Amino acid sequence: MLESLIDRGFDVAIRNHAGEIEDALLDFSIPVEELIGSGGGEARLRVHGEKMEQTALPPDEWNQVIEGGKEFWDEVAAESPRAARVVEIFKEYASDMEKAGYPYR
Repeated sequence: MLESLIDRGFDVAIRNHAGEIEDALLDFSIPVEELIGSGGGEARLRVHGEKMEQTALPPDEWNQVIEGGKEFWDEVAAESPRAARVVEIFKEYASDMEKAGYPYR
C-alpha cells in the first residue's frame, strides 16, 4: 500500500490511515520558489513589503506560559518512551532558546 511513498524515499513507519496519508503526500508539492525564494516569508516582507511590527509578551506573562507548559509536557512524556524522547528534544530546544534570550525565548 505504501510502496509508492517508499519508492520516493519516504521512511514509512506509521501504518494508521496509511491510504489517506499516502494520497495526501503524493498530491503534495511545494513550488521551488517557496523553497529557494523565501516564498514571501518574513524576511521578504521585511525587505520588500509592509513594515512588520515585532511584538512580544511581557516577561512575566511569558514566564506563566513556560511554567504552565512544563506540567503539560511532563504529562505527554509519561505516555510512552517515544513521547518522552520527543518531549526531551522539545525541552532541550526550549532551554537553548531561553539561554539565547530575546527574541528567541
